[in-house]
Amino acid sequence: MNKKQIILQAFISLFISLLVLLTCFTSTYLISENEAKSSLKEYALTISSIYKDESNNDQLLLRFDYVNNLRITILKNNSNTVILDINNIDNSITSEENRLEEFLNNIDKFYIKSSLTLNSDVLYYVTQNKNGYLIRVGQLRSQIINSSIYVLIIGGILLIIINIIYYIYLYFLYKKNFKLLKNEVNKLSDLVTTDPFLYREDGFLALSSLIDDTRKLIIKNIDDLTLEKEKIENIINVLEEGIIVLNNKKEVILINNFSLRILETKKENVINKSYKFMLFPLSFEEKIKELDEKGENHIDLVLKLNSKDYDFIFSKIFVDDKFNEHNENNQNFIYTILINDITYLNEVIEMKKEFFQNSSHELKSPLTTIIAYSEMIKDGLLKEDEEIKEANLHIYNSSKRMKDLIQNMLYLSSLENNVITHQKININVYELVNKIINENEIKIKEKNITINVNKNDDLILNMEENDADILFRNLIINAINYVFKDNGKIEISIFKDKFLIKDNGIGIKKEDIPNIFTRFKRSDEAIKVNSEGSGLGLAIVKHILIKYNYKINVKSELNKGSEFIITF
Repeated sequence: MNKKQIILQAFISLFISLLVLLTCFTSTYLISENEAKSSLKEYALTISSIYKDESNNDQLLLRFDYVNNLRITILKNNSNTVILDINNIDNSITSEENRLEEFLNNIDKFYIKSSLTLNSDVLYYVTQNKNGYLIRVGQLRSQIINSSIYVLIIGGILLIIINIIYYIYLYFLYKKNFKLLKNEVNKLSDLVTTDPFLYREDGFLALSSLIDDTRKLIIKNIDDLTLEKEKIENIINVLEEGIIVLNNKKEVILINNFSLRILETKKENVINKSYKFMLFPLSFEEKIKELDEKGENHIDLVLKLNSKDYDFIFSKIFVDDKFNEHNENNQNFIYTILINDITYLNEVIEMKKEFFQNSSHELKSPLTTIIAYSEMIKDGLLKEDEEIKEANLHIYNSSKRMKDLIQNMLYLSSLENNVITHQKININVYELVNKIINENEIKIKEKNITINVNKNDDLILNMEENDADILFRNLIINAINYVFKDNGKIEISIFKDKFLIKDNGIGIKKEDIPNIFTRFKRSDEAIKVNSEGSGLGLAIVKHILIKYNYKINVKSELNKGSEFIITF
């Protein structure tokens, strides 16, 4: 805005003020006219009620002569003769007009007429009383508009004076404020351009342009920050660790999906609210108090939530906050809570302990047999050749069992660590299954069991040869070991993408099925049938399937048999 614009605005405002003044004048005139009509009608009706004949003339003169500019004219009925004329300014002037016709045409009406006797426009009202007299009451129209003209003149003068004073004040206020604004905008311009903002005739236009540039820059920065925020949220939401950030009021300002899953809540239920809304245990509040009081950098807390173990790491981090002058030393701080699921680590530790315990137990039995028979031979307790031969056989079998157990343990370890020992080749499952059956033909005949192999389609698997052999050998030998003698039946079905092996053996209890793939885990029924089993066979099967991303499903019923279904 410049000086010309201020002057233009002043004229526009003055024009609007004049319109308001004219509106006030018109309103005042209309109000005055309505009041005048009301008064004339009231006078006319009053005169009509009291006038009976000419004897009342003096009474009317005394009663209404004091009313300024009020003219009263009374005509005899059906006569143009004036019997009373009050407030005729110049009685020497007479009118030859037909008053009777005029009166009769305007009974109970208002009308304006130029009066020759009063030399002015007059507002008239005519009525007729019950005695037949025509009564006309009039008032000078100039008297009606005098108050309106007074409002127009006085109001106009006041409006002009007020507008002049106001715009003088506006002009100097504009100059003062614009100088202050210019100084602030010069600082703002540093964000947008290297050129300082200079006052020009089009000062506010230049300022508007600068503010618009700044607005666009702020919007761009907000968009960039929003994008960065979305990136950060996407990154933290895919993490398999929990992240919760609290401000110095201990309100949640950041939380990822992992944390929400643990807390079984939604983001809108906790964001920008006290961390207590997350219904954490009291130990959380204690740890945060500990951070505040002891000044520790990190504090750990291990909790079990929903049957899982979590490690919570509490931290208090100080950050610079130059925009917050109320913080001591211009510093602010946040609390961070990192959450790690340590259930698997604890399970691994327990599994390792259990593994060493079980493996020690499994190795102890054959080792004890070997040592016992060796000492008996050494001490000469066994003298007969037949006794020594039988002792050597026990030593051999126990040594072989211990060797197989150690090999299985080493093989299982290599599977868990995904160690590749051989190249993958294409394995024909039908040929491999028949080979395994032929190698165990003696045991099959001893138990007098029937094995049927149904080939529905060629099943070719790309695997390490050793892995494929151990996978199918364990499943087939397990079926042979646990079917009933003499009436045992094993059905093997081979499809293009599926392998099924079903037996009518001892079966598995429903509650034991989830544990059959755990190392060294064997049901009581399995131990009774095959006491020398290691409990590693199905654990090895499980890890081979994991290695090749194959799926297995087990259906079993105690004393009715089991069915293993592998999907490739």
